Amino acid sequence: MVSLAEQIDTVLEQMRRQFPEIRAAFLVSEEGFPISSVATPGINIDPYVAASLFGGVASIAASALEETQQGELQQLTMEGQEGITMVTVLPEKQVLTVIASSDVRLGLLFGQVRKYARKLTEILEGSTL
Repeated sequence: MVSLAEQIDTVLEQMRRQFPEIRAAFLVSEEGFPISSVATPGINIDPYVAASLFGGVASIAASALEETQQGELQQLTMEGQEGITMVTVLPEKQVLTVIASSDVRLGLLFGQVRKYARKLTEILEGSTL
């Protein structure tokens, strides 16, 4: 039987391989602890640092949306000179973060991230993460 961790790793790796503009993907807990991560060779991002940063970003964005009466955070997109970072909150409150190159087609990235977020949600439902 395949473990929960292996299932999550497989989904993140499938997303990264299917969509070459994705440099890295992280699944982190609501509290900012790493659950799983994948990255293309040569991308050196510490999963603990990423989990802390993106968990914090999601928490701050959620507070801003609550304060301005915009509802619950679903997704946050950040654009830098070198790429796009998309932070998506899953229904079980985990945070999926995808880092993509700057030449990514944004509409396609949105679609792929939503597709894989649904897959991760299916895996996580009923788990104790």
